[in-house]
Amino acid sequence: MTPRIRLTLWYVFFLGAVGSLHPYLAVVLDDAGANGTEKAAILSLFPIGAVFAGPALTWLADRTGRGVLLLRCSIVLSALAGVMMLAEIPLVGTVLCLALLSVARSPASSIADMLTTERLGLGRSGYGGVRGWGSVGFIAAAGGVGLLLDGGSNISLQIHGLLLLGLMAITLTISEGPSVPRAAEPMNYREVLTKPSLVALYLVGILHQSTISFYDHFYALHVSRGLELGAWVASGSIALGVGLEVLVLFAGHALLRRLGVAKLLLLAIASGIPRWLITAEVTSPGVLIATQSLHGLGFGAWWVAAIAIVDQEAPGRLRNSAQGLFIATSHGMGSFVAMGIAALLLDRVSTGSAFLGSAVSSSLALIAALVFLLPALRASSAKREFQTEAKSGARTRSNGRRLGGHDESSTSPVGR
Repeated sequence: MTPRIRLTLWYVFFLGAVGSLHPYLAVVLDDAGANGTEKAAILSLFPIGAVFAGPALTWLADRTGRGVLLLRCSIVLSALAGVMMLAEIPLVGTVLCLALLSVARSPASSIADMLTTERLGLGRSGYGGVRGWGSVGFIAAAGGVGLLLDGGSNISLQIHGLLLLGLMAITLTISEGPSVPRAAEPMNYREVLTKPSLVALYLVGILHQSTISFYDHFYALHVSRGLELGAWVASGSIALGVGLEVLVLFAGHALLRRLGVAKLLLLAIASGIPRWLITAEVTSPGVLIATQSLHGLGFGAWWVAAIAIVDQEAPGRLRNSAQGLFIATSHGMGSFVAMGIAALLLDRVSTGSAFLGSAVSSSLALIAALVFLLPALRASSAKREFQTEAKSGARTRSNGRRLGGHDESSTSPVGR
């Protein structure tokens, strides 16, 4: 099995497991007897894990140089949590298993992302195409569970556990690669957090990802309860949006080459403004579904551009840490912002009006990208070019001295 096939299967099983559980977790918890407040608190376990456990564990991967070993431990513990949830246990037991899953799984995608870019690059056969198949796995698992859910919410847990076991089998076959020596000097996040380009990306990520998180959690509520259009509108929207996300991920290398990372990032962020305005105001099922095709840009293009920035800007020995912080800020803190907007608005205004808040967040994200992120990327690029030219000049001078010394000796009295 080639490394590309192995990593492709890793993403298929990993995102398939996510798709089989998270869209239906509220239903699972409801059947387990959780009330509304308990559901909200339990669903917050995953962004909490992303914010706190993810950065710590990705730093550990960089500190020890044993990223693959940590990935294996992460997935084995995740599979254990998934299998334990299949037992007949009370709600508190399910919560404990979910807490374990949120912590154990938190570094996995960050380590896998950096491992994939390191081993396969960002070209035609690299990260985008591999990650795209993961989104296909998400669609297949989420759709399959949705079709079977009428038979009981346990089907979600069963498929989730099965996919995690498959993921564990794949993960255990991933090789460590060349041995990386333990860093002699102290390693901390200061090197990442003092990098203006990465800090700006994290800020933009919080604002942009908050809109995606709000959509993920409340779009179905908006169309089925607020507009009374039926759940099929949500299903059609998600299928179309994630389907186009897959195409964008597959074409990621070509988009980066044609547009460049900055333009691709701006296009991804800007696509959210019309998307959320139309979602807030339109009641036509066809228009609503068609509008969610912008998810292909809003998430797919954003993800390709963001991963390229982390891969380019992160200090070499802190690549996992930099990606872990990206996940912590965008998926973790971004989700907290989305939940804050929901808590502030949903009991006071309609879901449509709440989506106007997402349009505001997208506008702020675009402004932050233009004011902070793009100048930081230009400055970083100029610095790299200067350092490259300086090294090239130093090599030229060194070669000149060596040549000069040789020529001088050949014409000196001693030489003659």
